[in-house]
Amino acid sequence: MNPSKIFVTIIMLSLVLTVIAVPEGNGQDVIREAKNVHINMKADSVFSPEYESGNDTEPQKKRVFADYDDYGAVLMNQRYVDVGTWTSDGMEGDMTVSGNILFNIWFIEVSNNGGSANDPDWIFELQYNGDAVAQVEIMDTASSDTQVIEITAQTNLAEPLSVGPGDTLGVYIQYKGWEDIDVYYDNIDYDSGALISMDSLVIFNADKSSVRFYDAWGLNWDINGKYFCFIDYGGTINMGDLDTVVEDGGSVEGDNGTSFQTVRINFNNIDKGTGGDVSVTVNYGPNGTSEGWYMDAGSGGGGDDGNGDGGDDISTSTIAGAGAFVIVLIGVLAYLFVFKNKAKGEEEEDEEYEEGYEGSEDESDESDESDEYGDDEEEE
Repeated sequence: MNPSKIFVTIIMLSLVLTVIAVPEGNGQDVIREAKNVHINMKADSVFSPEYESGNDTEPQKKRVFADYDDYGAVLMNQRYVDVGTWTSDGMEGDMTVSGNILFNIWFIEVSNNGGSANDPDWIFELQYNGDAVAQVEIMDTASSDTQVIEITAQTNLAEPLSVGPGDTLGVYIQYKGWEDIDVYYDNIDYDSGALISMDSLVIFNADKSSVRFYDAWGLNWDINGKYFCFIDYGGTINMGDLDTVVEDGGSVEGDNGTSFQTVRINFNNIDKGTGGDVSVTVNYGPNGTSEGWYMDAGSGGGGDDGNGDGGDDISTSTIAGAGAFVIVLIGVLAYLFVFKNKAKGEEEEDEEYEEGYEGSEDESDESDESDEYGDDEEEE
């Protein structure tokens, strides 16, 4: 094969492979920012960032019985009893947990042993794949038999914890006291659980009509997660109050090669207020419960007039793919042009060669005839 043909063929194959290898969102600069997220003790012993969306939702309640020796007039030898263990589902993505942990639990006394002071003790434990990674004991805490009160306990992780797909986080709680208690949880008012620092959410794109983000917990945003998106355009609007569509946001690849599976929430029919800059905040819970992740969506609103189409949310993969397609198209045209001209040139050379070959044959014939004529003259 002609060397020029080989060279052009190699270029064509390289361009085709480039298009095939371009992943969606390739090369995006991903900022993993840690925020304080409250993880909740929920029904069925689940540990999750999700909150019940309504303020009128009844809390979960669990009876815990105190353990001690009762000698009639004397109570002795208190012992710790299990309040319970709440464990997350396996993670959908990766994140880092680090720093301070603030546990909290809501409870009320439901028995009275002669009016003696309860002054209960507690042990809180953060678990990773079922093993303790942080623990704190607090003693002689307050209690009440007339109202539900909150107990908090604080500790720190000795070192950052790398959590990956399939890993679980959990909280294990123990109680020691003279009184039986009821523990309250899984409610906005009684949000028993733990406040933990983590980089579990990343916003990739946001405008005044949509937001696209990565969520390591893999929550079902279509049920109540959408209530934890907030947009500020002349006044904060809770996405749960709008016509909201939740969909798969596709895969995004960061500049370090990490792949992020994203969620996209389109929010429609927005009252734009008086205008100004647009900002979008994504939370795992109501405002004020967790810090939330924030993105400035642009001056004057940006976006696509709030119709939920996300028209100007063009991923880098689209741009890269379009650019690669143009390059390949140019390559194909160049390929055809070069080979067409090459073939035409070869045909012209063949014609000239044939004409030259025929001319040489004519001259040879004439030479032979002249030789024969000359020989005849000599014979005469």
